Amino acid sequence: MEEDFVEVAWIHERGARVLADRTPETIERYGGDHSNANVAYRLASFENVDAEVYISFSPRVSGYTGRGSRGLQSTIEQRTLHPGEEILVEYSAPLSLYEDFITDSNMDVHTIEIESFISVKINGEMLPGIQRYHRARFLVCIPQTYLRNSVQCRRDYMWMKPTGDLTYECANAPDQLSVGDGICDAENNIFGCYDGGDCCMSTCGDSKNCEEPKDECHDPRAPDFALFECPFPELFAERANRITSKCKRAKWNCENPSETCLAQLDDLEEYGEMSVCLSKAFHRLSERTREVFRQKAQCCPMRRAKCDMLKDVSAIFDMREESSHSLPCAISATRETIMQQAKAHESLALYGIHTLQSANIANSLRGLGKKIVDLGAWADIAHCHCDAREEKQVQVDNSVFCSYPSLTIPGAQGKVLQTSSCQNTYGVHGGQQCTVTSAEQKEEVWECVDDKQTSWGGVWQLQQQQRQQKP
Repeated sequence: MEEDFVEVAWIHERGARVLADRTPETIERYGGDHSNANVAYRLASFENVDAEVYISFSPRVSGYTGRGSRGLQSTIEQRTLHPGEEILVEYSAPLSLYEDFITDSNMDVHTIEIESFISVKINGEMLPGIQRYHRARFLVCIPQTYLRNSVQCRRDYMWMKPTGDLTYECANAPDQLSVGDGICDAENNIFGCYDGGDCCMSTCGDSKNCEEPKDECHDPRAPDFALFECPFPELFAERANRITSKCKRAKWNCENPSETCLAQLDDLEEYGEMSVCLSKAFHRLSERTREVFRQKAQCCPMRRAKCDMLKDVSAIFDMREESSHSLPCAISATRETIMQQAKAHESLALYGIHTLQSANIANSLRGLGKKIVDLGAWADIAHCHCDAREEKQVQVDNSVFCSYPSLTIPGAQGKVLQTSSCQNTYGVHGGQQCTVTSAEQKEEVWECVDDKQTSWGGVWQLQQQQRQQKP
């Protein structure tokens, strides 16, 4: 004879993260409200009498250091569980419970925890053998950058959009038997099939084979899809050219894009990030298609304003790995070379294959003390016009050092430093220049040069002097 008992299961997603944004735009973009921390109990009675269930849910928000955590409003649930009955007791901690700690306090909100106690009584007696205490911990993503299927959070970790139930079109996959077996087969990793989800960690499933590294995630619907990749540029270009060829007389309508069949260009997002695929497939696009995308880019006032910024900086850098079809005024650079190249210019602008790439590089250059303009993705400014510039080559000699320009430039006490990289700095290296303005409105350019006496010393040498024009 089976012993009577009540089965209790604590349900929560391990390692879950909540997105601290419940605006209508974000809810629409990511297919729902992901700002709630959700837990539940599944209760099943195998008793022959009613059981009384008491549950407390106590949420608590904590900062990054773990110190100074704050308890939030608790909730008590009481249920009667009838013989043979199974119920689900759900609890949700909404963003509104702790939103003020994000916006109005000094706490660097990092996690929200839900502690819960449960007791089950039959005829007033506590039922033994039941684990009473449970806890769930959720990482709180405070958004910094909104991406395709993910969000870059404060402190540089990521929130991933739940994939849901994805469908795959694998009729053309060469090896039908290996589709969906958890192993990424390159021959089946084709557009629409993606080996039945086997090639992305977020879509692979529960097979043991899914534990292997997934380096070829080509499904743009997957959160772990590489943003800077466009796996099928030829298909992207072929479809784009087909769309524009059917709309030969149409122009992109900024006010009502859906007025013409050119609106179908938005469907190209299924191949990857639009800006990335435009860059990688540009040489495959017809001139008609290129012109349509130029028209589309110019619809955005912010993008038009970026064109005006080009003339306000002394250098423009193209950060893409393949810098074909670059702006004539741009200089090719990489993450490894940009820091040294930037030192040769008073101000600079840069663009990349994606807005996230350009933003990350621009932030890494802020410490130079120069004017940095983030132009975003190449696709956003490809329509801009600018003339080629001669790159100023400055050989920086790190063995030469001139300390404290604001104090050591001859006559510095009566002059104003104009060069931002020379202001509030311990010093500059050989070859670098500082511009100052005297009380007589004379502009002087001083360069740090070798003193020819020591292995490390530098002296200031006047390179240029001219009177500023009065406004």
